[in-house]
Amino acid sequence: MTNKEVLKNCIFCNNSLDNSDEHIIPDCLNGRLHSKYLICQKCNSDKFGKQLEPAIKKLFNTILIILGFENAKSVYSEDPDGKIFLFSKGGNISQVKPEILVNKRGGKTYLSINGDSKNALKYFEKQANELLKKGHRPLHSCVLKTDSTSLPIKVEEKFQISPEIILELNKIAIEFYAYSGLDISKIKELSDRVNKMDRTLKNVVFCNASNEIRTCQSDEVSHIIVIRTHTNGSLYCYIELFNIVCAYINFYDGHESKTMYSYYQDALTGERLTEDIVLDFDKEPDNVENLNFNSQINALSDRLRSREYNSMLASIAKDLTEFIDKEVLEERIKKEDRDKILCDSIIGEAARLSVYEFPYMIEDYEDEKNDELNHIHSNLQENQYEDFCNKYNKLIGRRIDIPDEGIYLIDSFLKQPFLQRNGISLVKVFCVLTHEDFKHKRYIPYRDLFVAISIRHDT
Repeated sequence: MTNKEVLKNCIFCNNSLDNSDEHIIPDCLNGRLHSKYLICQKCNSDKFGKQLEPAIKKLFNTILIILGFENAKSVYSEDPDGKIFLFSKGGNISQVKPEILVNKRGGKTYLSINGDSKNALKYFEKQANELLKKGHRPLHSCVLKTDSTSLPIKVEEKFQISPEIILELNKIAIEFYAYSGLDISKIKELSDRVNKMDRTLKNVVFCNASNEIRTCQSDEVSHIIVIRTHTNGSLYCYIELFNIVCAYINFYDGHESKTMYSYYQDALTGERLTEDIVLDFDKEPDNVENLNFNSQINALSDRLRSREYNSMLASIAKDLTEFIDKEVLEERIKKEDRDKILCDSIIGEAARLSVYEFPYMIEDYEDEKNDELNHIHSNLQENQYEDFCNKYNKLIGRRIDIPDEGIYLIDSFLKQPFLQRNGISLVKVFCVLTHEDFKHKRYIPYRDLFVAISIRHDT
């Protein structure tokens, strides 16, 4: 049941409803549940739209970038040398400002521009003209392209709960309560506080950091709202946004009937999901000290990779099925061999993907202990890093000729935290190369460089 036949006034300010279409889960998070029978235009746009929605979007902005949302705002990041990069939707990284590198040697001027190709070429032409005006003639030109796929970039965005987020979560709960046809007068005190934008409201309990309330499916990225009667007789609302923010709000104690309403959607596609939502509340959850969402964010990343893996494998399986069926039709494969060949082919592709494209995806395999797999991805167990540096210290100072760029010297090694699981910390290891003329640095995953210069790393 919805509130369509019941409500004629805004649930917050009590003004007459005016056909304002309200997204209960914010539209900026791809929330698809909406109604024109909840709040007025003034509350929707002028109050909550200006004060609360920007806060929830800012909180999730980095997540929106990773998920490829069109409304995500790019954020700045930096490499180990302090150069600034722009981290934008889909995980794309671009250098904000090309680096101008001028080297004078033997009375000659050498000019190099480091950055993405399009901007670097513009900077190169401009800088070369400036040198020509000063009587210098750049004898050697070089555009050093930034390989953003392997850069050790740091993106520091704090996932911090503000009073506005507390109000937004209460607003979601109240709106779903009203949408479900429940008696709004019973939570009038709470709705009044949200209407007045009371930033002292502290009734939200954040939980499920250890899956104690609910376990997500292996490839789930969802939004959830549940209103139920607790075994102790209270009426509560449970909310999940991207399965990261998991919030519990107690409406009131002494609820007289068994109540159950829920909304469950895929946060990426917007599809309404029909599976039962199983929640385990033996007791009302307590507030968590030293609140952070690192475990939930890391878990989302793992599920997103699982989702991409499943999608890619399904596409490969479809292509293999079509190919093998064609081979059967044209009698190059016997009909009775068809199923076995198809099954073996799909299993082989699944194994290849799990090794080369989606490593460390399945916790039960303990891939973090697999030195061969780690080597393929230029990773090491952190306790192996010092021995690695000592072993390959002889490479420091070696000259590397990179086509179209010039000579680099192997300068050092660099580690970057990659994964922590089952008590093991993995780091990605880069070889730091410095350009002989321009002192520009490049960071190359160690295996890529070792393969290029025919060095074998025995794990």
